[in-house]
Amino acid sequence: MRIADYIALADRIKERFDVAALSVGGVAMWPFVRLLLFFAHEHKHLPALQGQLKGEAYRTPIDAMGRDAPRASVDWSSARIGPSAALLDRRTAAARPDILVMQDPNDYLVPTDGSLVEPLRAGLREQFGERYRINGLVSFHPLLAAASERRDPGLLHYAANMRRPLLAEADLARFMRKLGEIARLANAETGEATIVPADALCWMQRMMGFVPAFTEILEHVRPRCLMMQSSLGLEKLALTVAAKRAGITVVDHQHGIFRAESTLYVDWGGSSSGAIDPTPDVFW
Repeated sequence: MRIADYIALADRIKERFDVAALSVGGVAMWPFVRLLLFFAHEHKHLPALQGQLKGEAYRTPIDAMGRDAPRASVDWSSARIGPSAALLDRRTAAARPDILVMQDPNDYLVPTDGSLVEPLRAGLREQFGERYRINGLVSFHPLLAAASERRDPGLLHYAANMRRPLLAEADLARFMRKLGEIARLANAETGEATIVPADALCWMQRMMGFVPAFTEILEHVRPRCLMMQSSLGLEKLALTVAAKRAGITVVDHQHGIFRAESTLYVDWGGSSSGAIDPTPDVFW
């Protein structure tokens, strides 16, 4: 199946089922379920592409820094900001940013002179100059932390504990019943296990399990705006939920070429009314 076929399947699911009823813990789950269709396609086609890239020329930015780069020593006990999260660079976190940019350690960081820089945050600084305080947020990696200590004190490193979420049994039962119906339709049309409800439940609980950690981080950092690229990973969905609960505007900065088959941006309607939509407020 082509990616367009999965988009069409998502449209048929929306027509046949009340996807607005898919909510757990006050969070709309249709965007999460729709992602399952996207990843079903990507997981079929990405391995071949990655196989072409995994030659000698393919290295992640962190790999490119070299194994001998200095590593950051971390006292996580002093970095803890709550039961679920720890945050390095307390001095930076103490100054409230106007914009907090979440970056992936491998996907959107570029090696420069033995360090790592963030194209998105650098571009925002070039665009806005000194008008806004712009800090970065990234999952802790020792090489990245060491590089940032030398070059970029505005990059905050976090560690998040995933806790089993306390979700109402009635919510879970309703979600699994509806998901089972959707899975039967999707799997029948694709001829394969496109959606496996038991796996989907584990991923959904993992996503919701990160919400408390990101709630602690945002309460500590207190940004006015949260920005990210490719906002639809499990941790980023959790971060978006935490941000929206805190009244923080969430912006997804476009990356790459936009077209009708760009499933991460096209037609996300159908979320539950009254529930938190885990997709960004603004696509920029």
